[in-house]
Amino acid sequence: MTVPSEYNVDDGFLGLGEFILLEVLNEIIEINDMKQYLVANKKIYKLKDHSRFQSLIKNKIDSIIYNPLIPSLEDIELNDNTFKNISGKASTILFDPIIRSGIVKFEVLNIMGILGIGIADDSVSYQRDQWPAQVIGWDKIVYYSSWKKGTPFQ
Repeated sequence: MTVPSEYNVDDGFLGLGEFILLEVLNEIIEINDMKQYLVANKKIYKLKDHSRFQSLIKNKIDSIIYNPLIPSLEDIELNDNTFKNISGKASTILFDPIIRSGIVKFEVLNIMGILGIGIADDSVSYQRDQWPAQVIGWDKIVYYSSWKKGTPFQ
């Protein structure tokens, strides 16, 4: 079989230029696959200092697809990434997929009356009108509450 010489690259994959290598990075879907690609050798590792690299990473992080696990849709109104309590009952929302390792940015904007935020083990589940403190497995939850004793809910 003959291979056209214009498609041959000196030094194979490592002979590709930084822009082609960044395009390959852009096509990688999973962050873990991207990590393996970056540690392949010193030339590719240097891409982390490239100005385009940070935007690639940000796009990968922003593109994590999640599924909110809402105990009751009668209590929560969902609009894009905005959750609004419409019943006044406690509503604890979990998110899937479960984060098992790595660094994840999770941003919460408290417009009105959020009482707390936390991280729960995947064995913890919540029912309708159940507060985090009411669940069995409290020792498997890291929870920050903004409620102060004696202050009314607003």
